[in-house]
Amino acid sequence: MKFLIAFIATSIFANTNNDDLFLKEKDLNISMKSYFEIDEAETEQRSFFMKKTSIGETRSEFMQRDLLLTGLSIANFARLLQVDRSSTHWKEGSFKEQAWGNFKEAWTKPPVWDTDPWAMNYVAHPLNGALYYQYAREKGYSAWKSFAYTTYKSTLWEYGIESMMERPSIQDLIVTPVAGLILGEGTHYLTKQMRKNGLNTLEKVLVTIINPMNVIYHGYQ
Repeated sequence: MKFLIAFIATSIFANTNNDDLFLKEKDLNISMKSYFEIDEAETEQRSFFMKKTSIGETRSEFMQRDLLLTGLSIANFARLLQVDRSSTHWKEGSFKEQAWGNFKEAWTKPPVWDTDPWAMNYVAHPLNGALYYQYAREKGYSAWKSFAYTTYKSTLWEYGIESMMERPSIQDLIVTPVAGLILGEGTHYLTKQMRKNGLNTLEKVLVTIINPMNVIYHGYQ
């Protein structure tokens, strides 16, 4: 066996000069280094998405839930495009013709004080903010993290979605997250109190109305 190994080694060296051998070893080292660098980058990327949040879910799971809610927001935007513009106060005209211009304007000019009906600004938006808040709070995140999430979703709607039809609204950027915190935390507290001794029929109906995310996450148990 030793003779065979010595013979193979002698044959390799006999047909390879020292410079070629050096280059091959150098190329091999570079290839191995590149391989390990790529592998480390992929491992680091995987570890970023698999890192746990404060409630134990992975970042990947959190992002999947967030994408689901964003998808629902886009679906709602598509629905609003079909209704009469007098109810949304959006600009008249084709969406395709004005979307990009409106979007650029939203990102190059400051937000405006909108003229939407009182019910839209101070009823609909707070309720929407409460839903954003509950989406995080009822999953187990703290009040302040849920408020931060609500602020993020409200800003995303104003600058990333609705901006294709109008400039971001000062009221909406403030009222949605702040009122969402107040209503969302209030309903969170009430739900906890009702769940202490189990939910009766009336309480199940009430929780479904005021805190639907709690029911979606935890059912009626």
